[in-house]
Amino acid sequence: MVTVGVLSDGIWPINVGGIQKHTYYLCKYLSRVKSVRVKLFLILDQEDLIKQLDFDIEIFIVKKYRGVYFPGHYLYKSFQNSKLIVQKFEEEIKCLDLVYAQGLTGWYYCLKKEEGWPKILVNFHGLEMFQVKATFKHALEMTMLKPFFAKVIKESDFVQSLGGHLTLILSMLNPKGEIKELRIGIDSAWTSKEALVSENTPKEKVKFVFIGRYERRKGIEELTSVVKEICQNYTHTEFHFIGPIPKKKRLQCKMVDYYGLVKDSSRIKQVLDSADCLVVPSYSEGLPTVMLEAMASNCVVIASDVGAVKDVLVGDYGVLISPGNKDELKEKIIEISLLDREKLEQLKMKARNRILEYYMWEDVVNDYVNCFNECIS
Repeated sequence: MVTVGVLSDGIWPINVGGIQKHTYYLCKYLSRVKSVRVKLFLILDQEDLIKQLDFDIEIFIVKKYRGVYFPGHYLYKSFQNSKLIVQKFEEEIKCLDLVYAQGLTGWYYCLKKEEGWPKILVNFHGLEMFQVKATFKHALEMTMLKPFFAKVIKESDFVQSLGGHLTLILSMLNPKGEIKELRIGIDSAWTSKEALVSENTPKEKVKFVFIGRYERRKGIEELTSVVKEICQNYTHTEFHFIGPIPKKKRLQCKMVDYYGLVKDSSRIKQVLDSADCLVVPSYSEGLPTVMLEAMASNCVVIASDVGAVKDVLVGDYGVLISPGNKDELKEKIIEISLLDREKLEQLKMKARNRILEYYMWEDVVNDYVNCFNECIS
């Protein structure tokens, strides 16, 4: 049996985010593998919230570093949090067979690591600072992050790539480094029969969904502008937004619904089950879990060709667009909305089958186990 320590700055459903959700499912499915013992080293403020988790593993908690706000505080706090983990649980970590670090949680370990300590595999997910930027201000902010992420990448024993453009970015940053391509997955709950309820139900309108934070790199400004134009001419479409979008940024249109922040996955699934298409117009991404969840729920996807997105939508499993291209985004939304209902349902089913075949955690977890064994040996 091998012992793997997972380092993370949060975990779903306590914390919202792609890394946090990946941590949750990785630990959940690793806990079911008899040949692996997983220990979770978690940065978390309230220890009692751990009761929300529905699997049983050893969890070691460090409270988040608290400090005042100043330019660059994200980097400073990230380093301090990574330092707190090692300082508090150094003896426990040294006895592991492998350290698996999410984001910058392995930063201090990479610098501190001595001969005989377990090797470290780092997963930076999106590497947004090395992708297309939405604004000049965003580019400046990301430029400040680059050298620190590049340093950790070079100091790591192994770096995980989710595929696509991310592998190229990592190989450029550290040509001699060892890159492990590993997919993310989704839980079987997303492929339950309820997801097919809407398949043969006649629909008068084509329903589009956006799910995400109100963050510039998510491309929501471009999408909002496009939706505003489409609503004036295409009355057979509907647009649904899930996420903490400020009220002053919301469109006042009867064809547009805003749900606010939704943490309940069953509620999100309800929306996706009744939808036809998920729109992911981001400037930068890793591999959005919500994209896999939408496809499993019988949705076509329109997404920017960023991160590892194209690996999922290769062929005609979805529609790729250039990041930040409003005209292209509008064109593809209209194109999907004008499809014959039978053709649209065929595309939706094809997208669903793609996820069932390649992106279920029951299968994906075996790739992680094999990768961990390779790293250890």
